[in-house]
Amino acid sequence: QRADGLRAADLTGKSDPFVRAFVERGGELLVTMETSVRWETVNPLWEEEFELADDDLERGTTMRLEVWDKDKIGADDFLGEIVVDMASIAADPTVEARGELVVERVLEPNSAKSSNAPKGSLTVSFRYS
Repeated sequence: QRADGLRAADLTGKSDPFVRAFVERGGELLVTMETSVRWETVNPLWEEEFELADDDLERGTTMRLEVWDKDKIGADDFLGEIVVDMASIAADPTVEARGELVVERVLEPNSAKSSNAPKGSLTVSFRYS
């Protein structure tokens, strides 16, 4: 849905962020998804939807959402990540009542991807039908 206050990874004082999402269970990668790039912003808004199957919400399934800065030359820069337990989303009473749950979390580091400290937060909306 959106990110706020991301680290500026480019010389322009901005970033070109996009999100890579990985649905995993027991170390097995089930689904990968990627948003489009939002150019020159540290507060991107993505109005994109991705569908998951019901079995993607089973116990032990997580969604790892990584925020990256797109580089035209060289490797993309890792900005931070969040991990969401998908079973907790399906079990949340808000989802049942409204059919939607909004999750906002501060970006976490991943030393295997970057030594830079993450900055900002990621907000994701889960709709269940």
